[in-house]
Amino acid sequence: METEEENQESKCFRCSCPFKEGSWDRNPIIHSISENLCQLCENYFCTMKITKKISWNELLPQGSQWLESSGILSYMRQYNHGISTYLAIKIPSEDEKQLEQKVLSGLTDAETFLGDMKICLQIVRKESYRIDIFKVLRAYIAKNPQVGYCEGLNIVCAWLLMFFDVNSAMWVLSYLIEKVLLPDFYIGNKHGNSVNGIYIEASVIAEVLEMLMPGVKQGCLPTEQFSSFFSYQPLVNLFVNIVNFECTFFIWDKLMNQGSIALINGTVSLAMVCEQDIINGEHPMKIMKSLYRRNIEEQLQDLYLKCDKVIDLGMVESMRAKAKEFRAKQWINCEKILIKRLENCSNFNLNEILDIQQIFNTMIEEKEKRLKKIKFFRRSNTMDVKQINDISGLESSSTGISKTEFIKVISKFNKNLKHSAGILFEQFDEDKSGNLDFRELTLCISVFWKGTFEEKLRVCFDAYDKDKSGYLQAEEIENLINNLLKQYQKYKNDEEDRQSIQTIEEITKRLRDLCEQFNGILCFEDFSLAVKTDPMLYSCFFDHFGQSTGNASEYMKKFSNEKESGPFVVKKCQSCWIF
Repeated sequence: METEEENQESKCFRCSCPFKEGSWDRNPIIHSISENLCQLCENYFCTMKITKKISWNELLPQGSQWLESSGILSYMRQYNHGISTYLAIKIPSEDEKQLEQKVLSGLTDAETFLGDMKICLQIVRKESYRIDIFKVLRAYIAKNPQVGYCEGLNIVCAWLLMFFDVNSAMWVLSYLIEKVLLPDFYIGNKHGNSVNGIYIEASVIAEVLEMLMPGVKQGCLPTEQFSSFFSYQPLVNLFVNIVNFECTFFIWDKLMNQGSIALINGTVSLAMVCEQDIINGEHPMKIMKSLYRRNIEEQLQDLYLKCDKVIDLGMVESMRAKAKEFRAKQWINCEKILIKRLENCSNFNLNEILDIQQIFNTMIEEKEKRLKKIKFFRRSNTMDVKQINDISGLESSSTGISKTEFIKVISKFNKNLKHSAGILFEQFDEDKSGNLDFRELTLCISVFWKGTFEEKLRVCFDAYDKDKSGYLQAEEIENLINNLLKQYQKYKNDEEDRQSIQTIEEITKRLRDLCEQFNGILCFEDFSLAVKTDPMLYSCFFDHFGQSTGNASEYMKKFSNEKESGPFVVKKCQSCWIF
């Protein structure tokens, strides 16, 4: 005779089918989970654990395959150190606090996940679960403090640790952020342009959707707005905790082999799966929240292959360039909310930012006029080789300052910085568009005009950390020394000025000794402390950065006035009557 408990029917957490509890012996592997599973789903998860398709903090065969196929293994070999090196480096207190609050307190525990991820993590987790996620995130923050802590990475880390050990997981995370995703994909609020790369990709997805799925226009929102809502979670979570395990695994396999285009194809494919819901006017957030319960792996794979045949990297790069240009124009027309962001992340007040904006906009208008003249000259074949060389770097964009323009102006207001100007430009060009837009230029001016010595030193350190390892090595220190001491080079061959010659030799020796003292791994905290406590080094860097005089508006006018004599000028052609 069946007991009341055996007669009780339950609904499967994963597939929603009804089943009788107690009608079979549960596998010990799933005793740790809190959800009810039917026998079929129970066997599915148990098989994954038994066959080592997933584990925890262990390098599995699948993880090794991804390391090889993606190029991450070669990337790891470029560095001489592992996660332990980065765990010993101090990170910003704000990031440390966020990690403790979000990870060590349990806000990333298995129970906070959805669907398959929730079950998988409950099955594989160990006592070190929280600490392992904490280690991976903390080590990466030490390696790349510009990105800092981003909550979406908690979820990504949990996924990685089901296939990799903590060391490999940290390098995979680093490779994805620095080599695969857009440069400012996970940039946080510190720079006033939170997750800008994600919004760029959402714009690309919107354009692709209009091309491949015209029905998106019948939805409840304009396509661009729909894409912003629909794309955000799949992009920020890299599909983890969005769809079931098989779908997530499929997209990650593509991500490891195809790069960031896999996220675009995957998101577009997801939207195509949900086309009828979109046409029916369902809100994208509502659609997204239901996806993890749907068995759509076959549909997703078929649609992905169709997208893959149509969407190529050249098309995507062209769309990204348009989206970056549009974002830059948004900063030029700086709305109140954007101004507020700049106030929060720069050293300028509201009036100073508005002054800078006015000068910047005037400068861009002048640049657009000159670009039109350049195009006319080229059409009429009235430009000589010298004139073409003079304007190189000017044509790339009318929404920002090119590298050529930046270097020329920096050289005028601070001769000591001219040797580092190119490196500094790369440091502030966060989206790697080849131009500094209004926000990027304002942040640059903020540091070098009103920033503290510590802020300037941080920028200097990051700029010379060429391989973005999070520390300076011997070769990078030598590069820093060469540019730093160029301000003294005019005295080097002057036998009468022995003091300057000795200064050059002593500074060189002290910086080299500093690098050797820390075994060729000089982190920012040690670098900063050494410079600030050594009068000679402090004086050298202080002179290198230069003193700020006047106000920000005067500084900006150096850029706008450059048109009178710099590469902005297009000389009148003697044979052209129009000018």
